[in-house]
Amino acid sequence: MAEAAWTPSAAPAGPRRRRPLLGRMPLVELVLEMLWAALPSFEFDAEAWGLPERRERPPSPPPCLPVDPALQRFYLDLGVRLGADLDEVHAAWRRLVREHHPDLFGGDPERQRRGGERLKDLNRAYLEIRRRVLGGGG
Repeated sequence: MAEAAWTPSAAPAGPRRRRPLLGRMPLVELVLEMLWAALPSFEFDAEAWGLPERRERPPSPPPCLPVDPALQRFYLDLGVRLGADLDEVHAAWRRLVREHHPDLFGGDPERQRRGGERLKDLNRAYLEIRRRVLGGGG
């Protein structure tokens, strides 16, 4: 007569007591039982395994908010990164104004005209970024 295999439902109800390791318990459940008994005292030693120390995960970046394409264009016109602070924007604007001011192109009316148009674009971009950063102020 073959003995019935051990099942969790066949375990006695009540307080948990130590079962004999050998008996009717299948091998897989025997291994699981041994691991469960050893788990509270288990400590993983990363150095012994040649692994780096566990580091804290860096905080995830805030979710990206949709950016107004016109505002993106203004930052691009001034050659600064999107979301740059007002000091960076101001420095880029001053540098570009010095490069493209129409008075620098003396006797060439075509270059003066193009410089004037570029200067208008730069001023519009700077003023719009400044207005949005300062919250509608001057």
